[in-house]
Amino acid sequence: SFERQSTVGGGLIGVGGWIAFMGKPTSAALLAPVVVLQLALSGKLGFRQILVSVATAAGLLLGTAFMIDGGVMAFVERNVRGLENGSVLVGTQAMGISHLFRLEPLVLSVQTLMTMSLLAILTAAAILLGR
Repeated sequence: SFERQSTVGGGLIGVGGWIAFMGKPTSAALLAPVVVLQLALSGKLGFRQILVSVATAAGLLLGTAFMIDGGVMAFVERNVRGLENGSVLVGTQAMGISHLFRLEPLVLSVQTLMTMSLLAILTAAAILLGR
């Protein structure tokens, strides 16, 4: 049913958000509004799905905090220390909100570009033929 699919989808979104946060919190901060916007534009945004997503991510984050550091405050303190250590490594002149995100050019070989283009064309063709 649609409700079941929405709940499972919300859970998967929550797991993805948790994984993104554990890998790089700033990326998760950018990912959250993009996911909400995508769901809104596709017409699949619902209160239940958002609630399940947030609850799943929060539950996993709480579980992670207790498993790694024994509690939420120790987890937060360790992450704050990591951020401070990062600022020491980078230097204070480069810190600020504008330096939390870094865009770099994607350099690919001609063979890789050709392979990716072929895969995109084959995927599009499969989708069109499947309809």
